[in-house]
Amino acid sequence: MYTSYTSLFTGIAISSLLILIIGIFIVKVTPFQYIRMMCLFTVCGLLIFRLLFPLEFNFTKSINSSYFLPPILHFLAIPIMSLIGIEWRIYHILLILWLLGSIYHLVTLFQYRKKFYTYIKTLPHYDSPIAKNILQNITNSHIRSVQFELKVSSIFSTPAIYGIKNPIIILPTIEFSEDELFFILSHEITHYYNRDLLTKLLFDIFQCICWCNPFVSILNRQIARLLELRADETVTDTLSQHDRICYLECMLRIAKFQNSFSNHYALTFHTSNTTMLEQRFQLILNKGKHGECRRHFVSLIFILVFVCILGASYVYNFAPYSILPEHAKDTFTISADDSFLLETTKGYDLYINTQYICTIESVDETFENLLIYSNLNEVPNELY
Repeated sequence: MYTSYTSLFTGIAISSLLILIIGIFIVKVTPFQYIRMMCLFTVCGLLIFRLLFPLEFNFTKSINSSYFLPPILHFLAIPIMSLIGIEWRIYHILLILWLLGSIYHLVTLFQYRKKFYTYIKTLPHYDSPIAKNILQNITNSHIRSVQFELKVSSIFSTPAIYGIKNPIIILPTIEFSEDELFFILSHEITHYYNRDLLTKLLFDIFQCICWCNPFVSILNRQIARLLELRADETVTDTLSQHDRICYLECMLRIAKFQNSFSNHYALTFHTSNTTMLEQRFQLILNKGKHGECRRHFVSLIFILVFVCILGASYVYNFAPYSILPEHAKDTFTISADDSFLLETTKGYDLYINTQYICTIESVDETFENLLIYSNLNEVPNELY
């Protein structure tokens, strides 16, 4: 087991294609009625695993690429300069750029997170006895009780939660009813107990590491979408149909106050994306209309398909295959259409295009498809 550039290329190619498929799949409304949310998270996790571990095994077989990969490999191997006893090639420079870019994005990520946390700590508290009572009742319903801070901000037009260790819930300067506060706080607290804040951070870190792969950014956006949908699903799971409609009305009411401010690091109750809003409505209103057994079965098939595809990418790798021009004149292609073997006392004479090439001692797998003759008179006219 070892890392190779062929496995890296195969992993990027296969994973990027599957990310596009997953992205299209998640954006659609209907699939959520047939596939469990955890199934989609599992598939996303498998894609990340494939990108992080470009491994090649002893059983891995190569699929030769004669047209696309060789020019890329030759370009990357072009020497640029010799420094400190090392011959620097283009791929060395690209690796250094990738490493520097990853460090830059990681530093920027944590700097912004620190600044954002410092800012929300300065926000005034949301002094509402009703909200505090609802918050206490919701946290008491969980096995592990956590102390949440309630803040209010005129900049935020939608409720949000931030903080993995010391969570802070930010509410906009909107008057909410008691039921609306229950829906909002339940949604944000669900994010915390589902470890969505930690999940979001890990995916942000992964995107910083793979900053040069645009498909990872697509995957990160779809993960954020899944986190919101899962929170909706969890909160509305125990609600009546009437309460679900009230939940959606609360979401619509907040949408009316939506402004242009958004934060990438917090998880919010509402999204300004119209397609996403419609998807959340469909998921909640159609909840329970499809049997759980059917969802389990379709989810299992979905995961198995992706496991087989990703597993096959470890078994088969795309590898560049080409012959250098200076070596081409000394090479030849062996085919049963124009080649044959002639048995002699010294071994077997190889003929290609009616020309004698060489004598071999034994017939191995390279020549197993060729016909063997005892004398030239037996050879058909099309071969000799």
